[in-house]
Amino acid sequence: MKFDEILGVFNGQNRKKAARNTAAGVGLGVTLGAIAGLLFAPKSGKETREDIKVAAEKGAQVVKEKAEKGAQVVKETAEKGARIVKEKAHDVSELAKEKLHKKAEEVAEVAEEIAEECEDDAESAEFPPDPGNL
Repeated sequence: MKFDEILGVFNGQNRKKAARNTAAGVGLGVTLGAIAGLLFAPKSGKETREDIKVAAEKGAQVVKEKAEKGAQVVKETAEKGARIVKEKAHDVSELAKEKLHKKAEEVAEVAEEIAEECEDDAESAEFPPDPGNL
């Protein structure tokens, strides 16, 4: 397997290429079928033109429906992606808040310990200091 093929599996290029090839094959088949139908049809020119008109209208309707369906899929996928991003952002925000709160508690505990040590030192210190102890 070539590197490009392996890469195509991961980035979706293989599916896109397959879909493009399928669409091209269908289009070619429809075109060849229409040409063969025109060549071998035992109808008059007027009837053939009417058939072509009807087929073109049906084809246009199918293309319109497929485009609308594709647009709907893109819209739903975008909405789902936005929802996932929003949820992940909320999760990260909550985690950051938790960590910040935990660090704030740790800092408060250390500050309290320092304050207690300062109080203990202040209580044991002589005021005014004895000049003989200096």
